[in-house]
Amino acid sequence: MKQERTGQPPNSRSAPPASRRRSCVVKRREVSNFNLAGLSHGLASVIILCLTLVCAGCHQESPEKKGDREVRAGRFESAIYWYEGALGSGDRATIHLKMAEVFANRLKDSSSAAYHYKRILALRAGGQASEKAKAALRRLEAGSASTENGSGKSGSQARLLSPEQAAAAAEKEAKAKVRTYVVQPGDTFTSISKKFYQTPGRWKDILDANQNQIPSPDDLKSGQTIILP
Repeated sequence: MKQERTGQPPNSRSAPPASRRRSCVVKRREVSNFNLAGLSHGLASVIILCLTLVCAGCHQESPEKKGDREVRAGRFESAIYWYEGALGSGDRATIHLKMAEVFANRLKDSSSAAYHYKRILALRAGGQASEKAKAALRRLEAGSASTENGSGKSGSQARLLSPEQAAAAAEKEAKAKVRTYVVQPGDTFTSISKKFYQTPGRWKDILDANQNQIPSPDDLKSGQTIILP
C-alpha cells in the first residue's frame, strides 16, 4: 500500500499555532515597552538631578551679596568681613567703594574709608566709581582741614611735617584703628592674605597698606608688625 503524501517534507517541524505566535509578539512588545519606560525614567532622573544642581548654584549667595544683605540688616562689621572675602573674586573697585561707604557713613572711620577710596583710584583711573572716590576724598580732606584749623597749634605742627613724617604718622594712626599682625617665619603676603581673608587674592592690598616699611614682597621679614587693611 502506498503511503499517502501530506504535502510536507519528511522530518520537517510543524509551524507553531497562531495563538502561540500572537503570545510571542505580545511578550516582545511588552519587553520593548518596559525597556523604553525604564530608559525614559532614567533620563528623567538625570534631568531632574541636573536641574537641582543648577538651581542650588543659582541660590548660593556670593560674598558680595552676603555683604549687601548684612548692610541692609545694619550689621556693618559683618558686611566688611564679607566684602573682604569678595575682593578675591568680584569687581574689586566696586567692592572697595561699598567698603569705603560703610566706613565713612556707617562706622564713621574716615581713615579706613580714605584707604578704600584710594584703592579705587589705583585700580580704576576713570569711571563712575573713580569719580565717586575723588569726590569723597575731597570731602574727607575738607573735613580734616577744618578739624586741623580748629586744633590751633597742633594743626600748625601737623602742616609742618615732612611727607615721610606725615606717612609715618598716618601709619601709626592706622595701626591704632585697624588690625595688625606680627609676621611669623615662613609667612608670605599670599599666605597672610589666605589666613585672614580666606583668599590669597588680597596680598596686594596688604602690601599697599604697608608700603612705608615694606616696598616690595621680598622685604617681608619675620618679626615685622604689618597692617591688615
